[in-house]
Amino acid sequence: MTKNKKSSSKIAGAALVLPMMVLLLVSGSTLIQAQPPGRGGGFEDRGPMLDRMLERLDLTPTQQEQFQELLAENRDEHRALRETAKTARQGLSDQVHAVEFNEGAIREAAAAVAEIEEEVAVSRALMFQEVQQILTPEQQAQMREMMESLRDFHEEWGGRHRGRRGRK
Repeated sequence: MTKNKKSSSKIAGAALVLPMMVLLLVSGSTLIQAQPPGRGGGFEDRGPMLDRMLERLDLTPTQQEQFQELLAENRDEHRALRETAKTARQGLSDQVHAVEFNEGAIREAAAAVAEIEEEVAVSRALMFQEVQQILTPEQQAQMREMMESLRDFHEEWGGRHRGRRGRK
């Protein structure tokens, strides 16, 4: 296999595992600021991708138990944040698409979205720090490497918001 094909394989593998890892570990049980209304996401929606990510980090039984406790402790708060964000985004969408233009209402709705996104950012950062405390230094380095690979993938392929064809 050529070096270029190996890089492509790594990128393809990262495309499968890393987005879920970042969504779930870094954002706790939410991906509020990037999720459109009506989409789930988060730890309580555990699926095969999260399981694969956890396998790659090779968590010990103790770490798995700590991880589950962390999820349980934060589940209600993150669910509430997700619902608040969904409502705020819907309010903004309603104002943007209203029959009559009302700049003040649009600005007010946009400010509400910004406020909840600020709360989400702080919550994500706190959850990330708590997750880091569960991981060994080696696992932390592995997670940083996976996150860097994901960042590189998004830069190379235009990110997930660019459409299926990588349009700009």
